[in-house]
Formats: sequence, C-alpha cells, structure tokens
Amino acid sequence: NMFEGTMMTPTATPPRYPTMLSSTPGRRTHYGRKQLDLSNSLKRTRTAHGRQRIPPPSPTTDRFIPSRPSAMDIHLTSYEIQESDKRREKKRRKENERQRRFGDDGDETHLDDRDDDDDDDDRRTRTTDEDYRRAMGAALHNLPIEEFASEMTTTGTSASGGSMFGENRKRTLKFGAFDARPATRQRIDPFVHSHHKVIERTLASSNDTRAYQGISKVLKKPRRTISDAPKKSLHLPGIVDDYYLNLISWSKDNIVAAALGPSVFIWNACTEEVEHVVTLEGDESYVSSVSWCTIPGCTKYLAVGTSNGATQLWDTQVMRQVRKMGGHDGRVASLSWNDNTKWMTSASRDSRILQHDVRCGGRSVVANYIRHTREVCGLAWDEEGRYLASGGNDDLVCIWDATVSNRSSSTSRVYADVSSARPVYTLTDHKAAVKALDWCPWSRGVLASGGGSADRSIKFWNTVSGKMTKSLDTGSQVSSLVWSKHSKELCSSHGQRDNQLILWEYPTMRKIRELKGHTGRVLNMELSPNGSNVASLDADETLMLWDVFGPPPRKSRGEGSFMMMGSSGFSGMSVIR
Repeated sequence: NMFEGTMMTPTATPPRYPTMLSSTPGRRTHYGRKQLDLSNSLKRTRTAHGRQRIPPPSPTTDRFIPSRPSAMDIHLTSYEIQESDKRREKKRRKENERQRRFGDDGDETHLDDRDDDDDDDDRRTRTTDEDYRRAMGAALHNLPIEEFASEMTTTGTSASGGSMFGENRKRTLKFGAFDARPATRQRIDPFVHSHHKVIERTLASSNDTRAYQGISKVLKKPRRTISDAPKKSLHLPGIVDDYYLNLISWSKDNIVAAALGPSVFIWNACTEEVEHVVTLEGDESYVSSVSWCTIPGCTKYLAVGTSNGATQLWDTQVMRQVRKMGGHDGRVASLSWNDNTKWMTSASRDSRILQHDVRCGGRSVVANYIRHTREVCGLAWDEEGRYLASGGNDDLVCIWDATVSNRSSSTSRVYADVSSARPVYTLTDHKAAVKALDWCPWSRGVLASGGGSADRSIKFWNTVSGKMTKSLDTGSQVSSLVWSKHSKELCSSHGQRDNQLILWEYPTMRKIRELKGHTGRVLNMELSPNGSNVASLDADETLMLWDVFGPPPRKSRGEGSFMMMGSSGFSGMSVIR
C-alpha cells in the first residue's frame, strides 16, 4: 500500500486523482469553478466573526492510517472536504452581504431573489460533481447508484455511528470505515475489481439502458461457439488404415496434402481445387507419410515418404521431383522439418532417425539418431528448432538435442562417417506405442504425448528436467495432439471406441467439447496455418475440417488468416480422386 505507515499531516496536499481533485490554489478545473486551497481549509475554519484557528490534532485524533486498503477513499474524502469548505464559505459571504446592505430589519426581497438565482446556477454547475460523487461512492461500497443516493439522503449514517457526509467528513478514517449496506448483506471487498467492472456496474445501476448496452458490447467478451458438425468433408478413397502412418499435412500456404495408397493429391482450401502430385510405381508400393516444408520461402516443397524406404522431395508448383533421399531399410512412417538448421528429419520402421540436409545434391544424411528398438512413428521439432521429440512402437519418448549433431550451414562438405547421437532424455512412462507428439507453442519446454490403445493417456513433460508433470487417462487410443497457438487449449484425436476429437483446457485438462463426426478411428490430425481449424482423417476415408480453436486475436488476424472455402462454402462433401 502506497500510504502504509505514512503520517498525513493537516498541511499535506491530497493526491491528484481526476483533475477536479487538484488542490492547486486558483486552478480552474474542467467544470469551470475555482478551487480552494485544501491546506488552508484544514488549517482554519472561516466563520462570520472572523478566522479561528483549529488546535493541532492530538495523538488520538491524528490522520495516521495504518492499514487502509486503497488510495481511492482519500481521493473521495478530499473532494468532500473541498466541497464542504466552498459551500460554507459561500453561505458566509451571502450572510455578510445581506447584513451589510440591508441590516437586520431591511427589505431582503430583491437579495433573496438574486441568491435564489445564484443557488440555481450553483446547482446547475454542480450536477456533474454530484453525479461523480454518487457514482464513486456506489462503486466503493458495491451498491447501485439509486440505492446509495437514497441511503445517503435518508439515513446519512455510517456503520460506526457517524454522519456519512456530515461532521465527520474531515476524518478519513471514519469515511474508510463507512458501510452503507444493511448488516444482513454479505460484505464484498469494494477494491477487488477492475476499472471496466466499476464502469459496467455503475452503468447497470443507472437508467441509461442504451449506454449500458453499448458499454457491455465492449467490456464483455463474447462466448465462443464450437459447432458439433464439421465445416467441410472430403472423401479420400484409397486411404491406408494404419495407425503408425502420417498421411496428411497442412501447409503454410493453406494447401492440404493427402496420401491415397500409392498416390499423393493436394487440395487448395482457398480455391477448393484438387491436383495430382505423384503416383508410385509398383503394385506393393504406397505412400507412408507426407510433410510440407516449413522453411520460409520454401513452402511449395512437399516431402513424400514411401514404403520402400526412400524419401522424395517435390516442387508442387511445377509438379517435379527435385530430390530423392535414401538411408532407410524400411518404410518411412514420419517426417518433420527444422526451420533453424534447414533439415528434414525422417523416421522409419528400421528404428532409425535420419537428419537430411536437403541442400545437398548427393548424400544428404548428416546425422543418425539411434535409441529406439522398433518402428518410429512420431516426430516433432520444438519452436526454436533445437530439440526433437520422437515416439515409437517400443513405448518410448526420446528427446534429442540438435546441437549435438549440428553441422555448420556455411560448409558444403559431405561427411563420410555420419555421426550418431544419443538422446538427452528417454521417457518410459507410456505403456503403448507413442505417435501423438506436439510442443506447446507458448510455454517453452512443455511437450505433450499420447499413447496407443493399451495406454490411452495424454502425458505432459518438462523437457528441461525430463520429468512428467501431468497424466490423463482419456479412455481411448490417442492418435494426434495439437496445441492452440492463441489460447491455452489442446485438441486430441482418438480411435477404437468413440472415434472423436476432444478439446481440453490446459492446465486443468477440463473437457471443453467432444466432436463426434467420424465413423472410423481417427488416424491423423493437422492444424490450419492460422491456428483456428483442424483437419482430421479417419479410417473410413473421410477428411473433416473443424472450427475448434476459434479466430486468432485481432492483432494477428492479418497474418496467416485464410479463407477456407470456395464459392460453395463449407457445406457438402467433395471427392478427391
């Protein structure tokens, strides 16, 4: 408290709150009336017989305030003191002028009329002051304006027995102890509020309905509505029903890529145009993973993982393959991009994780991460591009540090012996395969992971200490996790029971909404570039677009905000062939 333990002497100048509370002698406020010096009004009292000094305060009547909860009461009290001094001074001047001109027996008719006119003018100029005093007093004591004004007029007494605006108005301590409400009403701390709540409560208690409705639109945040139905549905024939694969990806250019058996198609969410990218040769070949490049300026490139262990890089503007990277002995189940090191990371059924420098035309592998013993089906880089999280069919979650195997971006040398790195942490709390991984975008070092049908849990990790901070049993297989970019929420996709999407509040993990539109288990889920929508793919060959997280904040709506519909809008179902 800024006034805690401070001795307020009678000559002290009160703090400036609004302009009209200023105690500067001779200063005119925006109400057009001249102020009196508060220090002079506290030193002496003006009477009809002259000026009489008030004796210094005794120790029992001083203005020391040991535990006042806020400075708001002294502002209002100072204002009341100044108003009372001015009214008393004006009354004294009128009485002296009446005696000087007419004497005790003189005709005072003309003077009375003039005084009445002065009083009317004074009341007109003091209307705003009275409204201000009533609004401030009502806000301090948590009362409607009309109730506060009626109690001030009728009772005018405080809970301690003193007058509300009478003889005790000079005593700040008395005013601070005032409670105008009945004893049966529960007392609420008047200082536990924001400025917006004070304005809203004051307007709600007034008769100006239009003003209240106008301010309510500004102060009250509208409740977000989450629809139970998808905004768009796409039929994708030929989807491979495999939990360990990652078959869809949503680019920063608002284009969705989907793997349909041996083929890859892209769907433009703005124009709703569908284009064919590639179809693999061979009867047994199929696309096992897709991932759009996230490196700025290179978002047109699409990485395609295949069942034969190769990874292809395609330019989707000219539909041409620009790279083919090997190194794996099994299907490539997961892909991820690192914007910082310009790497593309691939994970395979051979349990290895390879780091590819796509700028190299020949051998592109720069690092080999070895720890998993079975297929690696989940990869996720953090926002800074330093730590990589991997999950596999061996029930492990590994945290890797990119600086251990980092190669200088200025060198073009291709290393003959690829360095092998070990994980910083190996997390063993899951009881089934871990595919769902996502880093929190607004809390550094927080990782969320989801387990398969034998685990059914979402776990949260502090990757700085390597400790699990929270675990939640969802009751079904967790296939994907997506954090909101602009709110403390998390969305999870599930299978093998309800086949639903669940929106959670973090960190309480309160269930906000369940979205049950899929008929088959959900295999993958991707976040839109503006952070508002998610796309979910199920085993029944259906891709659904949901409005889950709501629109981004107004200040960032211009960045990455896309129209996710063509002329036909969200309704209906399209077919990608």
